Amino acid sequence: MYKNAAVISISEEVLLDLLHLKGGTIYSVYKEKEFGSDVISFVIEHPDLPEVEAGNKPFHIAPSYTHYNEIINGKKYTRIEHIDPPEKDV
Repeated sequence: MYKNAAVISISEEVLLDLLHLKGGTIYSVYKEKEFGSDVISFVIEHPDLPEVEAGNKPFHIAPSYTHYNEIINGKKYTRIEHIDPPEKDV
């Protein structure tokens, strides 16, 4: 029996940009091991994320995003807006 599968690689910079955490650092990526889970988790360091004391585990957060479609010059674009956690003013 065959499955359709591949290893998909994406640069850290692109992934962080998609998550609206540009300039951050990804330390690990893993899939939750619960049966049927569709959650992929990332351990990321970024100024917009909660502060963690050295030696402690980072908090689990579920960022909120909203997206909408718009048409510009006859082309359809999907826009993604980062809702929570709020981006800090730099």
